[in-house]
This record gives sequence, C-alpha cells and structure tokens, in this order.
Amino acid sequence: MIRFFNTTILILLTFFLNPVWAGIDNLEIQITTDKLSVKAQAVPLQEILQEFINQGVVVKIDRQINPEITVTLQNKDLEQGLKTILKSLNHIFIWEPLVASGNFKLAEIQIFRPGEKGLMQPLKKKTAAKVFITPVHIDGNRVLVPVILGYQGREIQTTLLLDTGAGSIVLHDYAVAGLAINDFKPAKARVAGGMEIDILTSKLDYIQAGPHRKENLRFDVVEYQGQARNDYNGLLGMNFLRGLKYHIDFKKSVIQWSKESL
Repeated sequence: MIRFFNTTILILLTFFLNPVWAGIDNLEIQITTDKLSVKAQAVPLQEILQEFINQGVVVKIDRQINPEITVTLQNKDLEQGLKTILKSLNHIFIWEPLVASGNFKLAEIQIFRPGEKGLMQPLKKKTAAKVFITPVHIDGNRVLVPVILGYQGREIQTTLLLDTGAGSIVLHDYAVAGLAINDFKPAKARVAGGMEIDILTSKLDYIQAGPHRKENLRFDVVEYQGQARNDYNGLLGMNFLRGLKYHIDFKKSVIQWSKESL
C-alpha cells in the first residue's frame, strides 16, 4: 500500500513499530507502536530519518534534501507526526500488512523534489563511531580535563583547563616540579592586555588526554602568582587539541572523544 502526500489521496491506517528511544545532540526521539515524540533543535532531517532506518524502515531520499528541523511533538499520532516533520517536502509512505493482526506497518519513506524522483537514493544506516568517554569537571563554561604528562621516564597526572584560545600547552611552575625538567629555554609571551611576561619553554615527551596521546609537544611554564590552585594547573592548548574530534557534554560532565582524527 502506498500513501502519497502533497496530493489529494490520504488513507488512515494503524500500524506497528518496535518501541525505540534515541538521543543525539539536540535531538530526542521516541517511536512507539503508533505514536511519535520528537524534540529537535536545528537537526538535519537525515539524522531524524536514521531513527526510522534503525527500526527497519527503508528511507529513499534525494541526498541534497537535508533541511534543519526544529520541532516539538509529544505523543503525536505517528503518521501525523511524520507529516509535520515533512510538511514542506514531497513524500510517499509505503505500508505493508501484518498478516497475524491484519494491521499495517510502515515499510518505506520516499522524499523527493517534484518531478525528480529519479534522484532518490537509499539512505544508508550509519555505523556507530567508536567513542571514548573521559569524565571532566565542569565549572560554568570551564572544562577541566585530566591529563598525563611524560618526560624522560617520569610521569605525572594533573588537570588542565581546555582552552582553544591557547596556542600551546601552558603549565603552572609548581605543577611541573615532579617532572624534574632540565632543558628549559627562556622566552617571552604576550598576555591579555598586551603585556609581555617571562616564561620558560620546553618539550614534553608525551601528553595524553582520553584515548589521544601526542609526542614531542612544546609547552610553556609560567610563574603562577598567588596560592597554588587545586582545581587545575595550566591550559590544554591547541597544539594538543588541533585535529582531534571531540564533543563536550556539559550535562553529563564528560568529553566524548572519537578515536579518529580530523
């Protein structure tokens, strides 16, 4: 059975899907037997359709069609919910009968531009990327990341403030005492306000955060004014972060790292 929309044909049927609850960034979606709940904030349409693919529904779509969807539906009739999401797009629903019950289930969704059905392609099921989780401490907008520093056979664990505005790793002077670094070079650094300060610079044998380990990275040591901090001991800068895929989940206080680099 086929249902065409943006035409005058509309047939209402009941159908069954396995209950599912899924969540990604800015998207929460729940599909039950005949109801749909969605909370999406600027989520690409094809990300939403992935949840139907996970339920065994075939999705065929012109791959150039991927508008951002912002919608909130609560316990909406599944058919009506899909119509709401796809309201501005030409689409066809194909249903197949369930022999045991005499009802119908959704088998296929087709989405296309008028007169361009030939551009549709099956939307492939995404393979879940391997993600590594690192618990972090969140203090407002500050993200404090546990790291391991290595130098000439010595290793310390400490916590650094993730700072995409810092070009390199910066460590407070008291934090590196345990590494007994003996090859510092004096240098100058410009800080906020334009003032120049004296620093020491060297290279770590390695630094590791989450699953990622980088070797022979420059780091700068600054003299920390005041009482030693107990929350973090420097900055995790871009010479470590550059090229890494990661997502900060502020609600769960974790960083989700992809093993792959950008």
